[in-house]
Amino acid sequence: MFTLQDDIPQRMLSLCPLNAMLTHISTSFSNPSRTPEKTMGDTVDGSIYKNCCSSRNHRPPPVRQSPTLPPSGQQHTKFNLFRTKEQTDPLSMVVESVEDLRLFSVFMFKKLNNLDQDKKKRDTIVDSLFKKSMREFHMELIGYEAILTEEGTVLRYKDLITTFEGLLTKVCREEKVTFPLPLGVNAFRGFLNEFVAQQSKLKKNKQKTGGIIRSYRKKRRRSDVTVIHAGHRFRGDFVHVPTYCELCNEFMWHAEKIFICNTCRISVHKRCHTKITAPCMLPPGAQTSSGGRFFGAALTALAEDEQGLPTILNKLLTTIELRALFVEGLYRKSGSMAQVRASRRAIETAPDADQLSVDDMPVHVLSALVKSFFRELPDPLITYDLYENFLNVSEVTAVAERVRCLSVMVELLPKHNKNVLDRLMYHLARVAHQEPVNRMGPSNLALVFGPCLMRRQHAVHAQDTLIDVSRQAVCVQALIEEKLRQYKATLINIVELEAAQEKVEENIRKITEHMTRGPSADSHEQCKMLFEEQLDFLSTEKDKLTHELPSLAPVASSEDLSSSDER
Repeated sequence: MFTLQDDIPQRMLSLCPLNAMLTHISTSFSNPSRTPEKTMGDTVDGSIYKNCCSSRNHRPPPVRQSPTLPPSGQQHTKFNLFRTKEQTDPLSMVVESVEDLRLFSVFMFKKLNNLDQDKKKRDTIVDSLFKKSMREFHMELIGYEAILTEEGTVLRYKDLITTFEGLLTKVCREEKVTFPLPLGVNAFRGFLNEFVAQQSKLKKNKQKTGGIIRSYRKKRRRSDVTVIHAGHRFRGDFVHVPTYCELCNEFMWHAEKIFICNTCRISVHKRCHTKITAPCMLPPGAQTSSGGRFFGAALTALAEDEQGLPTILNKLLTTIELRALFVEGLYRKSGSMAQVRASRRAIETAPDADQLSVDDMPVHVLSALVKSFFRELPDPLITYDLYENFLNVSEVTAVAERVRCLSVMVELLPKHNKNVLDRLMYHLARVAHQEPVNRMGPSNLALVFGPCLMRRQHAVHAQDTLIDVSRQAVCVQALIEEKLRQYKATLINIVELEAAQEKVEENIRKITEHMTRGPSADSHEQCKMLFEEQLDFLSTEKDKLTHELPSLAPVASSEDLSSSDER
């Protein structure tokens, strides 16, 4: 007997224009005495056409013969209301720059606030699931903002829909409920279409104003500007670990603004970079490589972008985060060897890494390329010199102390290795964050990446190698879990700052309206200035937290870890 889905509210079905036909189909299936050879002209559709075409001047359209209905109890229909949606999402770009990403994040945050404002009625299970998925999606946008660059920021309509559908699936599995995904995805699609229309209108206004708004919004990204002096390509950064200036030998405090050369990695005060006279040179050994142009090459020879990351590696990781965070078995399943070899040839023979496109490569091919890159490094990411130290840390039983020791070991790595390790741990933490869907938690990822990131310099017995694998996995798992903890805590702090920003902006709007209606007073102007200063402070703190998301922050003490775990 055919029945509609019990968990779909009847009031929701009443909105569907096909409700009458669905009801009739349900009745016909529940009535075994009904003749199966009757056509659609005898059904509700036929009566509708007769009522609408009663005039002599109008004839009902021809009615197509319906398929023969099987007798009741022999075969059930394949109709499923959960799959009534199969839309083809456009491939247009929704986010094409960092500024677009920020605007989209603010747009989604305001939509969340609007959904939470109605306190009169109690949220249904559908409402609560949708809101939770929206919050998760907003946090994913913050995660993208921390890694995407101004030149390479591209988020497609289809990718955003896929991301939200994966997050909705994750929330449903965590809550252990069954939810028709098309309903939630279509509601989100409405928000996305609204933002696209809003951006289209804004871009038309920008063209009319000659780009004035565009130049005003971009001036906040001063840290992205590269300063060139004596052959050095300096970028602005903040001090994460207290250290000394390599020119004046003075102490550089935490969160102080410094300049770092993209090539030779020299770190100096911002005021000292103009005093450098020595030309920029690659570190020793950067020119030598026993492998290809990408696979098997030394990290120092591949560091091209501002963060000291190989451009192709960053493209691979970013593409996986945009398309494959919710793919089950990510990094565990293997890609086609023929496609992997073809992709390797395309990467090795690419004349320009910036122009290389990896969007058309299958997901598991991308993951295989990432693993191959780390496996084939001439000196592993966790260097030979520190290999035994990392293995000894795995013997520490206390979790807090183990993380503390690993943080010290990470700080001893070369700068290029540490930068790449920071980016990789951030990537793996985002993958592990979606474990309910992709089934790849920190332990599974550690088993995959342990042998890729660290290995012995000399060959040993097979039994010793197996023992090392378990100890390697312990170290990598601890790093991923610590980064995941930092990632979640930082996202919560950023969302709290955004909520505070929204309240301050609302206060500024109220003060401005009051000043326009009545006579302006000095007290109102002072209040407005105080709120604007507070807004600038909140914006600076948010940018700082977002900028520090990919890095592995040093652990201050075991007491801090234990207190954070208790919370």
